[in-house]
Amino acid sequence: MAMNYILCPVTGGAEDRPALESALLLAKRFQAHARALFVRSSVTATIPYLGEGLTGAVIENIVEAASKAADESLAAAKGHVDEALAGAGLDPQILSIRVVEGVLEDEIAAASRLADLVVYARDPADSAFPDRSLAEQTLLGARRPILIAPPAKLTHIGEKIAVLWDGGTSAAAAFIAAMPFIKRAASVEVITMAADGETAPGLLEDLNDALAIRGLNATMRAVDNASSGDGARLLAEATSGDADLIVMGGYGHSRLRQLVFGGVTRHMLRNVTVPVLMAH
Repeated sequence: MAMNYILCPVTGGAEDRPALESALLLAKRFQAHARALFVRSSVTATIPYLGEGLTGAVIENIVEAASKAADESLAAAKGHVDEALAGAGLDPQILSIRVVEGVLEDEIAAASRLADLVVYARDPADSAFPDRSLAEQTLLGARRPILIAPPAKLTHIGEKIAVLWDGGTSAAAAFIAAMPFIKRAASVEVITMAADGETAPGLLEDLNDALAIRGLNATMRAVDNASSGDGARLLAEATSGDADLIVMGGYGHSRLRQLVFGGVTRHMLRNVTVPVLMAH
């Protein structure tokens, strides 16, 4: 799997900065192209759903206010793109910005399906329940791998990788999506869930085989299975070896279960301190 096209949705908000900075780091590392995507919300498409009785003047005011807000957000997003490029000191050709009009979630999902990786900043800690964030929309709806960028400015991504491995479909999807990183990494550590210090029979056999076929290897470490659903504990374990990229499956359990009972995916989306690559 190559890493040629990195998508980074932008909104003009503060979350643009860490996402763009990480996207540019990856574009430089893989000699890829980063695309910033801005979606202007289609106000006219939503007017029929606002209710009956709206006068022409009211509709005109709504459209005008929404258009002005979109112009301001677009100007801010373009400013963030310019700042990220200047801060990275890269050829401007490495990043482009595309502006489309439509429903935010639909347009990002459509663009995400054709990207190798989609980069987001981490979710705000107070994000609403039970609405999906754009990162979740991409992960679960478009079924594309995502990279969640922490707020702190980064200098490298993927030199030391920690893989959270449970043998499930989501974990395997993340492992494959992360292969461009794994092949270039200085070290890879696989962290498995264990009971009484012992991993389940066969849990690592297929993974070791998949690594060996590719001429790769990794160190293995077991974490007490009793804490496997504790996002804070696993984040601490994954970063204890100074990993600068965590690879994990997203929503290995149902999203409803994680929304109700909490879970590793939700914790990572909101609390990452190093980049996290997820797939589902």
